[in-house]
Amino acid sequence: MAKLQPPIDYMAKDYESFRQLMLDRLSSTLPAWQERHAPDLGVTLVEALAYVADYLSYYQDAVATEAYLGTARQRISVRRHARLLDYFLHEGCNARAWVHCCVNVDNGWPVRFEPGDLIFAATNERIGAELPLLSKENLSVRPEASYEIFKPVDSEPIKLHPDHNEFTVVGPLEKDATAAKVQLRPGVVLEAGSVLMLKAAKPDTAGQSEPYLYHPVALAEGASSTKLETTETWIRWHFDDALPSYMANLKPIVALGNIILVDHGRWVSDTVPLARDLTGSSAENPIERRSGAGPLSRLSLTHRVPLAATIGSAAAMLNQNPRQAIPQISLKIDGKPWGHVRADLLESLPYDRHFCVEVDDDGRAWIRFGDGEGVGEQPAVEASVEAVYRVGNGQAGNVPAGSINRLMIEGIRLPDRMRVLADLERITVTNPMDATGGKDPRVRCLRPLDRSRRDAGSPAASYFGRRLCGIRPQRDRCRQRRCDDCT
Repeated sequence: MAKLQPPIDYMAKDYESFRQLMLDRLSSTLPAWQERHAPDLGVTLVEALAYVADYLSYYQDAVATEAYLGTARQRISVRRHARLLDYFLHEGCNARAWVHCCVNVDNGWPVRFEPGDLIFAATNERIGAELPLLSKENLSVRPEASYEIFKPVDSEPIKLHPDHNEFTVVGPLEKDATAAKVQLRPGVVLEAGSVLMLKAAKPDTAGQSEPYLYHPVALAEGASSTKLETTETWIRWHFDDALPSYMANLKPIVALGNIILVDHGRWVSDTVPLARDLTGSSAENPIERRSGAGPLSRLSLTHRVPLAATIGSAAAMLNQNPRQAIPQISLKIDGKPWGHVRADLLESLPYDRHFCVEVDDDGRAWIRFGDGEGVGEQPAVEASVEAVYRVGNGQAGNVPAGSINRLMIEGIRLPDRMRVLADLERITVTNPMDATGGKDPRVRCLRPLDRSRRDAGSPAASYFGRRLCGIRPQRDRCRQRRCDDCT
């Protein structure tokens, strides 16, 4: 007669249940073994197996959990599911600001820089207040949380002229004005597309820390003064930059030149660790593939919208759609550049050297390559990966007015370094207005969807009867009011 086997508890899913299951089994198969003390070798083996089984059970549950949008708990899984339904779970974008550079008028010649020469630092008054310029050595002894780095957005050379520091506007100006008469010094040329910052004194400055009002405008057409004396010339700007009501009929009013658009983020370099997969048709002969790399050692990877997508008015240059933002990162595989970063690999061909970046719940960025068969080329398994990327994203870059007050130089060799240093000592910088546009990564929150307003949700939200919503304290009633992130 066959010996009865003890039943197996298939509901065992954690360490304690697996340990008890194995001890019960051993009590039936090895009744002479009664040892239960921790130092016993048999107990040690049982607990080690229960530990491994607990991990395998978690992985088994995680695969099933992350396979569906309704049950997925990891940000990367939710992002991939939503993308298949034509919905982008964005990773935020960095902040932008207008910086006014005032050139010392003692020397009349203009100052010319390459975009990579200039680095702006947003600091408090205690950091480098006694220094006209900052260097990496000055900031290396400071905690990174005490300052933020900004760089010029445009890749064109920067030219600053002392005669562009300030222009007198013949005012006052009316509401919604898109033109004004300004006094230009001899030889001054204003190009179309350049930005001026209108500045007017507040009518009542009692008890206010900032006595001025500011409004940026992008010139729709150029203006110049060719005479040998100061002349009054009309300038016209983009209609989207029409003068707001709070600056109408104020005088005196001036226009600040030498305005540079900067955005938040510093460049760093990193060697990215490997990430491998074992796949194949049989367990005896698996194929080792390189599915990706990461994570990057630094958090808060910069995402920004290309300037060409926001060109036009001064207001449009500050307004970024986070769903159009691209990670600021480049890769070198075995010392050679590796393609371009993409939002995803759905449209990549088998031989395209593309890669994408995915940010997990802890803010760590992971690099994902193609599979080498249908969506992008895959690098060799033993290849080394070097990443150059920007750090600085979200609302951390929304610094207040006047915070961007220091200049830095980087990557300039002698003798150009001495020339640039001499030029920078003639310049003082500040941001007249707050830096804006920095948005944190989209927060995943599942909320019941009001089925009477299906058009208010995304395709992903309508399909699952739930809405992926960025929750803010003042917008927690999603059925009554649409969030900015849901539009």
